[in-house]
Amino acid sequence: PGLPTGEAGAAPETAATPLPIDEEEPLIVEVFVEDNYLVVRNNLQEKKFVETSNKRGLHNLRSFYRYLSDRPVLVSEEAKFFTIMIPLI
Repeated sequence: PGLPTGEAGAAPETAATPLPIDEEEPLIVEVFVEDNYLVVRNNLQEKKFVETSNKRGLHNLRSFYRYLSDRPVLVSEEAKFFTIMIPLI
């Protein structure tokens, strides 16, 4: 199992794009494989600006994988983490 060429950077980029840089609370991104998914998890950070994201990156990622796999891209936001799980194909 693996990822299509060029897709390995999509989830970390999507996770980090809307977040400000903060030296006191740095963004910590974990990347690992679990249950045939590439998991990209980052710590949630307090946003110090008005949210302007239109979630287009997540929408595009999900749409792309609908054509490649019957397993969905999973996205969750919990108390301390934002997680994207991309199926390995």
